[in-house]
Amino acid sequence: MKKTLAQRKYKDSTFRSLFKNKRRLLELYNAIDGTSYTDPRQIELNTLASSIFCGVRNDISFKIAGKTVVLIEHQSSLNPNMPLRMAVYFFEILKGIVEGGKLHDSAPVKIPSPQFVVLYNGTDNYPAEGELKLSDAFEESGNNRRFMEAWVRIININKGCNPKLEDKSPSLAGYCTFVAKAREFERKLRQKGLEEKAARTEAVKKAVKYCMKRDILLDYLKKNSLEVVDMSSFFNCTLKNYKAICRREAQREAKMEALAEGRAEGTSQVAKAMKVAGETVSKIMDYTGLSRREIAAL
Repeated sequence: MKKTLAQRKYKDSTFRSLFKNKRRLLELYNAIDGTSYTDPRQIELNTLASSIFCGVRNDISFKIAGKTVVLIEHQSSLNPNMPLRMAVYFFEILKGIVEGGKLHDSAPVKIPSPQFVVLYNGTDNYPAEGELKLSDAFEESGNNRRFMEAWVRIININKGCNPKLEDKSPSLAGYCTFVAKAREFERKLRQKGLEEKAARTEAVKKAVKYCMKRDILLDYLKKNSLEVVDMSSFFNCTLKNYKAICRREAQREAKMEALAEGRAEGTSQVAKAMKVAGETVSKIMDYTGLSRREIAAL
């Protein structure tokens, strides 16, 4: 059965919420790319924050060490247009990095290299890894293929499909376990005759309890369990409720945008503003990368 936008957004929203934490995102990137970065402050988030309801926003994008722009998409159903979408996202991000006037200079403009990744956890059979290419969409083949190309790496993150990747990223392993248990609980509840929406909401609650009891994503779920369960209302929700949920998520994203805009004033100034606003020390640490001692000294 074809998934609705609301159905897809449940897991997508949980995924974005989990990996907007720079420490978890750095851990995930190291696992995917085989790198060994240790400082979360080397990550600069630049996720496109267009309207969720219009469906034109990417999941997670960031610059690592100032050299590479990494775009990560989470999908429950594979989209053959991902190379084109990723290319569009990348050029949108470049608009905010490259000054237009420099394109007319005689000196070459240096840009960060792109890296495109799709993390797939749908129910269709798919190998541990795969690849999509932009050139497969060209109407004409042959010589045109050498003029422009974009490769998208597809990684199957269903539980057990990439055990080495899960070993390197406990956060990803925890997310895979959470999704797998939510699916299992929902299937059992539906078999007992529970209506789809109610079964899905109850399954998410049971998956949250299952993970917390076993110290899986414990720190994240302690702070966000209600939010995760609330995201389950994306399934079969009314348009009015869906828009309300989108507005709440947009407000959370606005805080991230405000942080990005304030980066020029310095991380410490942003942390001070967050303290004045009454944000918790843990949240300030997540957003700024500062230590508890550094925040206390402000």
